[in-house]
Amino acid sequence: MAFFSNVQALVRYLPGRLWQAAPQVSHFGFALMLIGILGSSAYATHEKLVIDRNDTDQAYGLDITYEGMAGKIETPDNEIILSISDGNDSFEARPRLFWASRMNGLMKKPYIKRYFGYDLYLAPEQIQDLHAENGMKLARGEVVELGDYSLQFIGFEQGAHSMGGAMNFGARIEVVDAAGYTDTTIPMMVFASDRQIEYQDSPLLEGKTGNPVRLEKIFADEGAVLISIEGLTPYMPPDRLVLEVSKKPTMNILWAGSILLAFGGVMSVRNRWKISSPEKRGD
Repeated sequence: MAFFSNVQALVRYLPGRLWQAAPQVSHFGFALMLIGILGSSAYATHEKLVIDRNDTDQAYGLDITYEGMAGKIETPDNEIILSISDGNDSFEARPRLFWASRMNGLMKKPYIKRYFGYDLYLAPEQIQDLHAENGMKLARGEVVELGDYSLQFIGFEQGAHSMGGAMNFGARIEVVDAAGYTDTTIPMMVFASDRQIEYQDSPLLEGKTGNPVRLEKIFADEGAVLISIEGLTPYMPPDRLVLEVSKKPTMNILWAGSILLAFGGVMSVRNRWKISSPEKRGD
């Protein structure tokens, strides 16, 4: 009723007396706001996705890939990195999710993609740490069959300290392939003075470019190591994202109504100013 009655009223003021139609413009804008609010609330739809790191799931015909976080969860304004594709177009979305110690809770800010008929909301809800230890544990002297290879952990290898104070530790692993060819690979971990760890991967066999070996962890007290070999050892994602994807229609109507309501207020202020200041009109 507000919508149609004010449309009829506005027609009487057009085109020459628009500035006198401030109440009608405001009420028309308010009617549009109500339609937008009701439409986006009543007809909004939601889908909840649980996506492992570097994995893809679908919602509303979109392929959504979770690529990790731009920082740490404790970092203010930390962003979740999402790659979105609909088959024809692709874009990156970065909703925010971080732990605020002052508020003692998670702060969330959705990423909003605006379309003509609706708004798409990508709202992160939670990051689930999977405590994954990727790779295979080897004790000293243990022989393990992996695919076409036989691996035996011979012992630890300690490199010289560098000028920057970094310490190098490696694992000497004997590798035998299906043809009986034997080689030794020594993946290294470099512990820098700033507690950063650099991984120096080693080829599985000399001259073999695929299947690099990485030393993931050292268990010095057990005399064991954790290694991963690309394409051979199982991979577990370090975390997963719980994401709510929402479609909210009529949001453009809501924003149009808000603008018209504000414009109607400006028109009213202008009209009152002209009435109260006749000398400024030259009367």
